Amino acid sequence: MRNQRILKKAAKKTISWLLILGMMVTLPQLPVDMVYAAETNEAVIEAETETEEAGLQDTEATETELQDTETETAAVEEEEASEEAENKAAATSTNVTIHFKNENNWDKVYAKFGAGDSWDAIANYEYCKSTAFGGVVNANSKNTGWYSFKVVKSDTLDINGLFNSGAWGTGKQTENFKVEITDDTMEVWITEDWTTKTVKVSSTAPSGWVAGETATAPVDPATLSSVKSPVLNADGSVTLNYEISADKLGTSKLYLMGNLTDWDTGAEMTDEDNDGVYSITITDKAPGTYEYKFKYGENWVTDPANTKFSNGNSVATIPGLGEDGIEAVIGEKAALPETLKLYAADGTVSDVAVSYSLSSAVEGVTLSGNELTLSDAVTAASFEVTAAYQSYTSKVTVSVVAEQYQYHIYYYADNPDRVTADSAALWLYGKNVDGALHNFTDVEEIDGYTWLKATWTTSLSEISIIARNPVDWSWQAATVNYKNTQKAKDVNIYIIHGDTKAYTEVPNVAELNQKHYVLVEYKRANNDYDGWNIYTWDNGYDDTYTFEDCNGSKIAAVRVAASKENISFCMRHSTAENAWESKDGGDYMVTITPGQRITKVLFEEGKGIVSYYPDNMGYEMKDGKVSFYYRDDEKFIENKAGDYTSVKVVFDDKTYDMAYNTAEQRWEKTGLDLTEGKHHYCYQIKTETEETTVTDSFNTEKETVNGQEYSVFEYYRFDASVAGAFSQSTMDYADNNVLKVNVTAGQSAGGSTLKAADVSVDLTAVGGPAQFKIKPELMEGTIAVKEGTAAGTYALPITVTDQYGNTYTGSASVEVKARDKGDDFDWDEAVIYFAVTDRFYDGNTANNDAYGAGDYNTDPATGSLSYHGGDFAGLTDKLDYLSQLGVNTIWITPIVANEMKAGLDTDLAGTLSYGYHGYWASNFTALNKHLGTEEEFKTLLDSAHARGMKVMVDVVLNHAGYNTEDYFNSQLQGKDMIRSGENLIEGDTRKGPLSELPDFMTEDEDVRNLLVEWQSSWVSKYDIDYYRVDTVKHVDDVTWAAFKNALTKIDPDFKMIGEYAGAGYGSDTGTLRSGEMDSLLDFDFNDQALAFVKGNIDSVENFMENRNAAIDNTATLGAFTSSHDEDGLMQKIIDEGYTEEQAYRMFYAATSLQMTAKGQVVIYYGEEIGQYGKDNYPYQTNRYDFDWSKAQLADGSINTGDAMLSHYKKLLAIRNEYSEVLAKGDRVKVAGGDTDKYLVFKKSYQDQNVYVGINLKDEPVTISGLSVAGSGYEDLYGNAEVTEAADGTVSVTIPALSAGGTVVLAQQTSEDDTVKEIHAKKVYLTPSLCLKKGATAKLQATVFPKNMTDELSWSSSNKKVVSVSKTGKVKALKTGKATITVKAANGKKATCKVTVVKKNKKAASIKLNKKKLTLKKGGYTQLKATVTKNATDKITWKSSNKKVATVDKNGVVTGLKKGTATITVKTSGGKKATCKVTVKAAKQTVKVKLNKKKVTLAKGKTVTLKATVTPSSANEKLTWSSSNKKVATVSKKGKVKAIKKGTATITVKTSSGKKATCKVTVK
Repeated sequence: MRNQRILKKAAKKTISWLLILGMMVTLPQLPVDMVYAAETNEAVIEAETETEEAGLQDTEATETELQDTETETAAVEEEEASEEAENKAAATSTNVTIHFKNENNWDKVYAKFGAGDSWDAIANYEYCKSTAFGGVVNANSKNTGWYSFKVVKSDTLDINGLFNSGAWGTGKQTENFKVEITDDTMEVWITEDWTTKTVKVSSTAPSGWVAGETATAPVDPATLSSVKSPVLNADGSVTLNYEISADKLGTSKLYLMGNLTDWDTGAEMTDEDNDGVYSITITDKAPGTYEYKFKYGENWVTDPANTKFSNGNSVATIPGLGEDGIEAVIGEKAALPETLKLYAADGTVSDVAVSYSLSSAVEGVTLSGNELTLSDAVTAASFEVTAAYQSYTSKVTVSVVAEQYQYHIYYYADNPDRVTADSAALWLYGKNVDGALHNFTDVEEIDGYTWLKATWTTSLSEISIIARNPVDWSWQAATVNYKNTQKAKDVNIYIIHGDTKAYTEVPNVAELNQKHYVLVEYKRANNDYDGWNIYTWDNGYDDTYTFEDCNGSKIAAVRVAASKENISFCMRHSTAENAWESKDGGDYMVTITPGQRITKVLFEEGKGIVSYYPDNMGYEMKDGKVSFYYRDDEKFIENKAGDYTSVKVVFDDKTYDMAYNTAEQRWEKTGLDLTEGKHHYCYQIKTETEETTVTDSFNTEKETVNGQEYSVFEYYRFDASVAGAFSQSTMDYADNNVLKVNVTAGQSAGGSTLKAADVSVDLTAVGGPAQFKIKPELMEGTIAVKEGTAAGTYALPITVTDQYGNTYTGSASVEVKARDKGDDFDWDEAVIYFAVTDRFYDGNTANNDAYGAGDYNTDPATGSLSYHGGDFAGLTDKLDYLSQLGVNTIWITPIVANEMKAGLDTDLAGTLSYGYHGYWASNFTALNKHLGTEEEFKTLLDSAHARGMKVMVDVVLNHAGYNTEDYFNSQLQGKDMIRSGENLIEGDTRKGPLSELPDFMTEDEDVRNLLVEWQSSWVSKYDIDYYRVDTVKHVDDVTWAAFKNALTKIDPDFKMIGEYAGAGYGSDTGTLRSGEMDSLLDFDFNDQALAFVKGNIDSVENFMENRNAAIDNTATLGAFTSSHDEDGLMQKIIDEGYTEEQAYRMFYAATSLQMTAKGQVVIYYGEEIGQYGKDNYPYQTNRYDFDWSKAQLADGSINTGDAMLSHYKKLLAIRNEYSEVLAKGDRVKVAGGDTDKYLVFKKSYQDQNVYVGINLKDEPVTISGLSVAGSGYEDLYGNAEVTEAADGTVSVTIPALSAGGTVVLAQQTSEDDTVKEIHAKKVYLTPSLCLKKGATAKLQATVFPKNMTDELSWSSSNKKVVSVSKTGKVKALKTGKATITVKAANGKKATCKVTVVKKNKKAASIKLNKKKLTLKKGGYTQLKATVTKNATDKITWKSSNKKVATVDKNGVVTGLKKGTATITVKTSGGKKATCKVTVKAAKQTVKVKLNKKKVTLAKGKTVTLKATVTPSSANEKLTWSSSNKKVATVSKKGKVKAIKKGTATITVKTSSGKKATCKVTVK
């Protein structure tokens, strides 16, 4: 889960400058060299944007906060361009007059410009670059329609800019212009062809031009504003004002962002006078300069009334004498700062000498001048010293510490401009110590490299270091963490720009400073590469990369940080107007092998990543042979790895020619024989000009022989055997199974022990991958079987590769059985309803302030981040609603304790943040008391299961809750669980913190094992069905495999769906079909649904078909449109500029697309009634309280009068009735597209076909001549008329979007085959109940069959004694007795005798009516418990083997499979009784049924009959026959063809003799 950044670390706020710079780059048109790499320029153009950038907004942020950059905003490799620009700048000044023709008749013309290709601000014209739209240009009075201005500057750099109307977008701005400076005095005329979008700059006056106008500089817009901002108030506070129209603001709120509040969430501004001027007053800020911006929606703007800027932000100065802070050691002297900063109201800052006095007497502290003396008697933790200068006073806070450490920090950057002490600085901070700038004081030459040096004396044993620009944050290096574990008093620390490691010895700079890349080679069918680019968000460098021609191929070289193990990206097409004009597929991930500097992949249009080029390596051993490879990384980057005259390998004194493999892009010599022992090799490289001999750069083992250096390796073989065994001897396609691999081997001739380097299993026989990888650390992995795999026993080949490349084979056998599905549904048929438990329904108010922390608060003004009362009892109460809706799986937020002694501060007055969402665990072994008791949780599970529903629980393994470090670090003896120091790598996907939450070291075996033990124990203890797994990308892969193994051993049916931000069919992240996850949440679908409703039908349908083909039951996806971690889809549509009414209608289409998609569907609570919100911490309006007034009527029934709810209910009814064809079936487009504004596609599964039509127009659309398979179709959604033509095609009208915009066509069944109502056959209640007066209890009826459709009614024989609600909730009103009856519509009923007593009484004993019980598989009966008379104990039931027999809260036992189980009933006082249950196999009765009993066909037409054999596990062969082949024939697969007029009977017969018939009439 992506939690908002809340902790108040100044350093972390400063790091968020990267985000600010990114937000500043919102100008739709930028200089040519900035369009796709804006963040590489030091001078970033910022502007106000009127429309939100479409497309992906850094998916890493759906589960993480801002990544610390590992580069500079002005990248090192771009600085040559700056040098060239500096060389061009001359001492002579230039005087340029610029005229612009306002063809679009804008009311105002603005010019936004800068000098050089980087748009540097021009002296005296800074506002023309820094303000939102630039400077205002005056009209030329002598030439109608022309606007003129003059620029006088002291260099000869070109002028780059654009004109705009004070807004951005098509028709509101020009393309970029460039005025090339060729003379000291120039005059140019600029026009734009709005059709071709080309700007013309001419030095020739247009015809009819009237000279004589005196041009002046553009007007600073701040001077035109009637609003004053910022305003310094007499009390030291500052007021910020911003004027904005209601049309421009829309539904958004206005926020003040920056150092006065924070850069993450800001503070809301208000318009108290309704005059369009929004204001906020900031108090209690120390004197200083503060940068800020205003934000509404996705727009970040500077203050138009403020002329002062820094880093592209507006600046407010609070005058006065600045504050400071120091540390002082007990028993030692400490020097106070000689000077402090004096801030003047005009923004100037000076250093002034100050005098000091103790603010108040402190025991053991004396002050002389600026020197403090602390005796050993000091007990204060801190104290203040008053600083004075003239009339100004301030304070210096002194923190008293026991000891300090001296850190000598050396910094190196591969940059010629970073060799002087003033060229960089360090930002240093640590726990509870805000960041501060420290200048370098020395420069040292070490091993030929120039290092900058600074010293920091601090009490911190863990520090964080950021190298940065000494003036501002225009560039910064990666955050480096260091932990002084030995508490050394004097430490040298070496850091290298771009590296995240802190070195305590001088590192090898040459090796560490190499640049790392992911190369993406792109192939497009029509070679149309213009505008296509890579957008990445987690590489550690710039986010946008264009494709360059590299030796005939189009390649984007994506710079990546050396520590990266993978990166994610989108392939997008950008235009001047829209950076996200379109995408090729969804999100993709590239895995980077450790030690590789270059990773290269091939990306094909419409397919995504199709292959990886081999990693670079020197040699590879394989079964007694060795192959040698050579590739130069630098040439590989240029796509010229083969550009050598020759390459040879010298191996054991023999020289071999190597051949260049064009497909693999490397030189190779393969298949040389190996002998056991040591081997030497090197390479001879020849070019046209030289010949060199080199060793293997990937092999650190070297030896020199006869003056020649060689690389060295050893080869040995083992006498080894491989065997495997499954945890379950049998399985079906719904199961998982753990395969354990055992290797037996002695020592090699060289004395080494076999180490498994690779373990794989060939699963092709059961529909899996040919090389299913098992983690060598675990030597076991979880497999799955693809649906459709024939029943039988399979011997699956196992291959183990040792450290010398030798392979050893074995096998493991498993029996695959046919799945007896019964009333159950498959994993990929899950209809998942995600309820944020705390916000769903309050069923038990007693737990609202469960910890007594005051964390329950439903006040809309201050309670957005507090508990709201939702709980297990509330979920149980609303199960009927969910069941009626059509949900079969409930996903609830984490259930573990999230206890917080105090809430976290936010910037919203009165609002504290608590773990109401469940993702801030304080204890993984205890339930969150806010959600309820163990009994209430078990009741939820049992009640859901009684309705045929399953429960999915959210779990977290990557982080704990805030301020829990001490607790979790005490859980393992001798080691920490929480990452810190060098183990904490800022910005790293797996080793970096998420929202500053304590991060578990999941790569550590002990940490992994304990986390797996904690989270799997819940499945052992409770009957939980599934897990939704949080933040998958932030946890080590081995941990996920171990977790899956543990859960599968507990329950082979147990499944997990993972949240891996950015995952989709094109980026399965390596966690599917790998023994880790069974499914992933589909982030791509969210984007595609938005694109679809906006009219991008063709591209979305292409995406959906590719997605459809990529997934199956072993690796599926959950399609969602909204979540707790992002804006709801309706909100996104509104943010695209649509009205709420339009968004509501468009959401119909998105839902129809979702509910008919392959795989799982995920409904976010409230979507079905039209609720939506924003991920706008701290308001968090996307985590709303569910509005039950819209969902249910007064009697508790579902409100079908709500249009959206009715839409959902209809679609879910169709989804459930045609679950297999929709969740599993193939997909192909049939009709429609972008221009038609509708889509029709076909879903097919086995012999079943469904046609789905979705209309995006707000008027009905009639589709004629639609080709369909077979005949007899009807519309399941709205009963639209389906007309069948003589040629077999059909016509249907899809309703307007406002009326649902959907048709779903399926073949109608015959009258005899119409699905009938399913009536109750047996109803059970607990026979008796004793309650204390005033107590309540929830009765839950057990009804068979579970899919019965009867409504249940409840009644009490004596309402004065016991009342009962419509949902079975009873309340004891007065002493006495009453009988509660539950009755089905067909008359079947059950009763419970309730006795009401004055006080509680413990049971002395409990008995069961049976001690032994025998059931057939699928059979059921009720055990009855008897307790001491009038005892009020609650009783619970438990089965010792839930796979053999289950028992519910009414004591109803159901036999599941052959075996024995013990049923235990227990009182709350500890008394218990047992019954041994034996389940026997039921006698199998085979039946066969046809989907039609009669059918009428025209001559020549066909229809395919579908035969259903029950049970599905029956292994029956079917034969088909026709009673009259002259009238109708039938194929072996049941396909009937009408031959001539007449009748015939089609018969299907099983091998055991069972038959079914269908009468065919041919007209």
